[in-house]
Amino acid sequence: MGATFNPTLAGNAVANALSPVGLTGYNASYAQLFSGARPADPTITSGITALSAVKTLPVGTWLVASNGVAALAAPVGFTATATGTVSFVRFYYGSGTGPFLDVDVGLLASGEKAIVSTLSAVSGETVSLTDLRFRVATSGDTCVSPSVANEIINTWAKNISATVANGFGHLAGFSKYNLATASNDRTVTVEAWDGPIPANSTVTPAGTKLWSKSISGNELFATSGMSAALITNQTANAIASGTPTFVRATKAAYDVIPATSMQAPVSALNGVQFAKAEMVSGVSNTLTNFTVTFQA
Repeated sequence: MGATFNPTLAGNAVANALSPVGLTGYNASYAQLFSGARPADPTITSGITALSAVKTLPVGTWLVASNGVAALAAPVGFTATATGTVSFVRFYYGSGTGPFLDVDVGLLASGEKAIVSTLSAVSGETVSLTDLRFRVATSGDTCVSPSVANEIINTWAKNISATVANGFGHLAGFSKYNLATASNDRTVTVEAWDGPIPANSTVTPAGTKLWSKSISGNELFATSGMSAALITNQTANAIASGTPTFVRATKAAYDVIPATSMQAPVSALNGVQFAKAEMVSGVSNTLTNFTVTFQA
C-alpha cells in the first residue's frame, strides 16, 4: 500500500511554492494501469505488465485544490489491453513518456490511495479509477498553510501550467522575494513558541513566544526532492524564558499574493532543533535545523 513519486520532478512543485526558483512544474498528465508489484521507482519498467494503453488526462481531471486536497473530479475509464490483476496506476508528464508517479490500487474500503472499480482487468473491458486524491498536510504538528499546499497540489494535478508553476508565477512562500517588484524586500519571520502545538499553522498559538527572527539571507529553505531544509542558521536573543515546543515560519500577504506559513515541532532528534534546548530571556540562541518532508 503506497505511492512513489519521481522525487526530483515532484519536488519541483515544492521548490516553486517555497522559493522563486522557477523550475518546470511537472504534473500528472497521462496514466496507465499495470500488474505486478509497484517498483521502487516510477522509471522502472521491468517486472511489471501494462494492462492498458497510456490515457490522456485533461485539465479538470482533478478538482482545484482546497485546503491541500485535490480530489478526482469524475471516474477515469481505462480500456484493458490485456487480462490480469491491476496492482498500480502509473502517471506520466509531458507527452506521456516521462514517468511521474506510481500509486497502488485497491477496491473501495481497501485503504489504498487509489480506488478502482475492479482489480480483474479483462482485455477489451473497462476498469475505472474512481478515487485518488493529491494531498499535502494543512493541519497537524507539521503542516503548511493552504496557500502553500494548494500551490503544490494544483501543479501535480495539472490545474496549473507546467511552465507557470502556480497562479502567482511562483509562490516563493518562504523567500524574501517580492513577486510584484522582483526584489528581495519581503519579510520572512521564524518564531519559537512553548505550549501546545496549534491545530494548523494559521491558528494563533496559546503559548508564549520565546524567540523571533527575521531571516538572514533571502531564502529560508533549500529544497531537495520532496524535502525542505534550513539553509542558514538563524540567531537571535530569546524574548522570554522557557522550552520551545514548535517553530513557525510566516510571510505576510502582499499585493495579490496570499500569506504563507509552516510549523513543525521542536525535536531533540530531527526536524527542528536549537543550539540550546532552553530559551533564556535576553540570551542568544540559534535555530540550527528546520527540515520538513512533504508527502502526498
